[in-house]
Amino acid sequence: MNTDIMRVECSHHIDASEPDAEGFYEYYYEYDIYRFRLGNLSLVVRSYSDTSAQANVLRLEEAGKSRPLQPKDLKNPLVQQAREHLQSLGKQELRWFN
Repeated sequence: MNTDIMRVECSHHIDASEPDAEGFYEYYYEYDIYRFRLGNLSLVVRSYSDTSAQANVLRLEEAGKSRPLQPKDLKNPLVQQAREHLQSLGKQELRWFN
């Protein structure tokens, strides 16, 4: 397996309450989950449809173990390639929580 090529998976999700009698929802979240893979490292990112220019890093997975992104990870080739890919999709603001 070539570990130099980043793999990208994207899945679309809707998390919503049941609509009321008028068709309104108590809550409604529509978003995409992106999983970027390079070697044994994965980066998981979520982007909500109503804030499509933003993307939020959820976690970094290394050898199957999940951990938060750390400042040193910003120089990692996977993170850099994922950021470039997201920017090509119009997601200009990449957020992450530590």
